[in-house]
Amino acid sequence: SRTFSEPEAIERNILYLVGEWDIQPEYAKNKSSDGSIIFKYKARDVYFVGSGKNGVKVKVLLDGQAVPESLRGEDVAADGTFSVSEERLNKIIQGDSVGEHLLELRVRGSGLKAFTLTFG
Repeated sequence: SRTFSEPEAIERNILYLVGEWDIQPEYAKNKSSDGSIIFKYKARDVYFVGSGKNGVKVKVLLDGQAVPESLRGEDVAADGTFSVSEERLNKIIQGDSVGEHLLELRVRGSGLKAFTLTFG
């Protein structure tokens, strides 16, 4: 287990964890009720593979703001969150063109197993 602080500068294609996380070979599991995953990317679509015991709610921010409805993936609700329970791929950003963005996933609750982010 490690506790990570929010980075001062964020570089593209580097994954940043914030909060207390248990790092395993296949996933990172958040251990406290608050944690974040931060990633600057250049792509059109973003997918998250994870699981969460008892369903873990995750708030999606894009460029520091709530995800606009036009970019919200089919698994993201109108309030900008998605719930993770069984292990599966979640469609969180579905854009109409390639762009560079800062993605932040704010975890609400403990027990999220984050396996991977993929891009399209």
